[in-house]
Amino acid sequence: MAMLIDEESKEYYIKAGHIAGRALNYAIKLAKPGVSIRELLDKVEEKILLSGGGLAFPPQASVNTFAAHVCPTKDNDIILKEGDVVKIDVGAEYEGFIGDTATTVYLGDDPEIKNLVAASKKALEEAIKLLKPGCKVNSIGKKINETITSLGFNPIKNLSGHGLGVYEFHDAPTIPNFDNGDESELEVNEMVAIEPFSTTGAGFVKSSGEATIFNKIQNKGTRNPFAREALKIIDSLEELPFSQTFLENKLGKPKTRIALAELKKLEIIHEHAPLEERSGGLVSQHEHSFLIGEETIITTMVDDDE
Repeated sequence: MAMLIDEESKEYYIKAGHIAGRALNYAIKLAKPGVSIRELLDKVEEKILLSGGGLAFPPQASVNTFAAHVCPTKDNDIILKEGDVVKIDVGAEYEGFIGDTATTVYLGDDPEIKNLVAASKKALEEAIKLLKPGCKVNSIGKKINETITSLGFNPIKNLSGHGLGVYEFHDAPTIPNFDNGDESELEVNEMVAIEPFSTTGAGFVKSSGEATIFNKIQNKGTRNPFAREALKIIDSLEELPFSQTFLENKLGKPKTRIALAELKKLEIIHEHAPLEERSGGLVSQHEHSFLIGEETIITTMVDDDE
């Protein structure tokens, strides 16, 4: 389950949240038609590192029907255009404690799409009102579902919020976006992330396209020199996810291509493929991280990008 932190550790968790929140605010300002997603994500990574944090996972910018895990390389870059619905997901770690936050930037003026974006934002706002010790996770999902459907859209049911452990960006409990019947209760000093997704589609995502995000899942030897070189780098990440671009910047493209192929074949790393709404619906997302208490702290909510 998600770690229950003590008073001494709270400052680390809040610090991570503030770093992530400011990085997200910075990303929002960068997201404009004509901007390269790869360049945007590179600048967000730099912002996190210069702020004294590390990457809890590679920042992502998933467009239109894609909900998550879009992290292009330089060779398959995406240029934002007018009318795009851009989900920006940012994670920072500080001493292993994690801040995970996301928002949606709509680069258009269609009222229906603006309502879609408002639906996930409103669902998060309503969920926040429930967050205290003893709150049942299915009641959060029920509130998210009711809010999104009342505005004429569907929640994405096979994506969810989650606990945050130390060097563990997806931990128990699972926080659903609908009432899944789980009556597990939130506890004092538990770290969680809540992330409603709203869609014009059926409300389910599927893997779609080539993965560019990975994480190590087991220790196993390899004779391939490039894979061994890559593992030395990956092992420094405490099993947190990394991007293909991260390795390319360290090893170069040819070595990275060979190393990833070998590590995937040996099942040393797990792929996180882009996730697209199954019926082709547009997707909106909003997310914050929380430290549960009688006065729950929203660690990733910050007012500026300083």
